[in-house]
Amino acid sequence: MRAGKLNHRCRLFRVERVRDEIGGWQDVWVEVRKFWGDVRPVSGRTWLSASQEQSEITVEIYARPLAAVAGMRVTYAGETYEIVAPLLNRSLNQLQLMCKTVKSDA
Repeated sequence: MRAGKLNHRCRLFRVERVRDEIGGWQDVWVEVRKFWGDVRPVSGRTWLSASQEQSEITVEIYARPLAAVAGMRVTYAGETYEIVAPLLNRSLNQLQLMCKTVKSDA
Protein backbone atom coordinates (compact mmCIF):
# COMPACT_ATOMS: atom_id res chain seq x y z
CA MET A 1 0.00 0.00 0.00
CA ARG A 2 1.35 3.40 -0.96
CA ALA A 3 1.31 5.91 1.89
CA GLY A 4 0.60 8.83 -0.46
CA LYS A 5 -2.94 7.59 -1.14
CA LEU A 6 -3.82 7.64 2.57
CA ASN A 7 -4.35 11.39 2.69
CA HIS A 8 -7.68 11.70 4.52
CA ARG A 9 -7.66 12.07 8.33
CA CYS A 10 -10.44 9.89 9.75
CA ARG A 11 -11.65 9.15 13.28
CA LEU A 12 -12.92 5.75 14.47
CA PHE A 13 -15.66 5.52 17.15
CA ARG A 14 -17.26 2.71 19.16
CA VAL A 15 -20.40 2.76 21.26
CA GLU A 16 -20.05 2.56 25.03
CA ARG A 17 -22.76 2.31 27.70
CA VAL A 18 -22.34 4.74 30.59
CA ARG A 19 -24.49 5.60 33.58
CA ASP A 20 -26.31 8.89 33.45
CA GLU A 21 -27.18 11.23 36.34
CA ILE A 22 -30.39 9.42 37.29
CA GLY A 23 -28.91 5.90 37.30
CA GLY A 24 -30.00 4.80 33.83
CA TRP A 25 -27.83 3.74 30.93
CA GLN A 26 -26.97 5.87 27.94
CA ASP A 27 -25.14 4.93 24.72
CA VAL A 28 -22.23 7.28 24.00
CA TRP A 29 -19.91 7.25 20.96
CA VAL A 30 -16.29 7.24 22.17
CA GLU A 31 -13.33 7.96 19.89
CA VAL A 32 -11.06 4.93 19.59
CA ARG A 33 -8.34 6.43 17.41
CA LYS A 34 -7.49 8.64 14.47
CA PHE A 35 -6.11 7.11 11.29
CA TRP A 36 -5.12 8.01 7.75
CA GLY A 37 -7.32 6.59 5.03
CA ASP A 38 -8.41 6.91 1.42
CA VAL A 39 -12.14 7.75 1.31
CA ARG A 40 -13.83 6.90 -2.02
CA PRO A 41 -17.54 7.43 -2.72
CA VAL A 42 -19.07 4.36 -4.36
CA SER A 43 -22.76 5.12 -4.79
CA GLY A 44 -25.65 7.19 -3.56
CA ARG A 45 -29.39 6.81 -3.59
CA THR A 46 -32.50 8.72 -2.60
CA TRP A 47 -35.96 7.39 -1.83
CA LEU A 48 -39.25 8.43 -0.28
CA SER A 49 -40.15 7.02 3.11
CA ALA A 50 -43.14 8.22 5.11
CA SER A 51 -43.54 11.17 2.70
CA GLN A 52 -39.99 12.33 3.42
CA GLU A 53 -37.01 12.20 1.12
CA GLN A 54 -34.23 10.00 2.48
CA SER A 55 -30.70 9.65 1.12
CA GLU A 56 -27.76 7.35 1.68
CA ILE A 57 -24.19 7.45 0.40
CA THR A 58 -22.00 4.36 0.29
CA VAL A 59 -18.23 4.84 0.60
CA GLU A 60 -15.13 2.66 0.71
CA ILE A 61 -12.38 3.64 3.12
CA TYR A 62 -8.98 2.07 2.55
CA ALA A 63 -6.55 2.06 5.50
CA ARG A 64 -3.77 0.10 7.10
CA PRO A 65 -5.10 -2.79 9.23
CA LEU A 66 -6.75 -1.69 12.48
CA ALA A 67 -9.23 -3.18 14.93
CA ALA A 68 -12.55 -2.17 13.37
CA VAL A 69 -15.77 -4.18 13.44
CA ALA A 70 -19.18 -3.77 11.84
CA GLY A 71 -21.33 -1.30 13.74
CA MET A 72 -18.49 1.07 14.59
CA ARG A 73 -18.50 4.56 13.07
CA VAL A 74 -16.00 6.63 11.11
CA THR A 75 -16.11 10.40 10.70
CA TYR A 76 -14.46 12.31 7.89
CA ALA A 77 -15.03 15.89 6.68
CA GLY A 78 -18.10 16.38 8.87
CA GLU A 79 -19.83 13.21 7.66
CA THR A 80 -20.50 10.18 9.85
CA TYR A 81 -20.37 6.69 8.33
CA GLU A 82 -21.35 3.34 9.83
CA ILE A 83 -19.03 0.43 9.08
CA VAL A 84 -21.04 -2.28 7.33
CA ALA A 85 -18.18 -4.67 6.53
CA PRO A 86 -14.46 -4.49 7.35
CA LEU A 87 -12.53 -6.52 4.74
CA LEU A 88 -8.82 -7.45 4.78
CA ASN A 89 -7.04 -8.17 1.51
CA ARG A 90 -5.23 -11.48 0.90
CA SER A 91 -1.81 -10.26 2.01
CA LEU A 92 -3.35 -8.75 5.20
CA ASN A 93 -1.72 -5.35 4.68
CA GLN A 94 -4.77 -3.31 3.66
CA LEU A 95 -8.19 -2.88 5.25
CA GLN A 96 -11.23 -1.95 3.18
CA LEU A 97 -14.13 -0.54 5.22
CA MET A 98 -17.48 -0.64 3.42
CA CYS A 99 -19.54 2.16 5.00
CA LYS A 100 -22.84 4.00 4.67
CA THR A 101 -23.93 7.41 5.90
CA VAL A 102 -25.82 7.75 9.16
CA LYS A 103 -27.53 10.62 10.90
CA SER A 104 -25.27 12.12 13.56
CA ASP A 105 -26.28 11.70 17.22
CA ALA A 106 -25.34 15.29 18.00
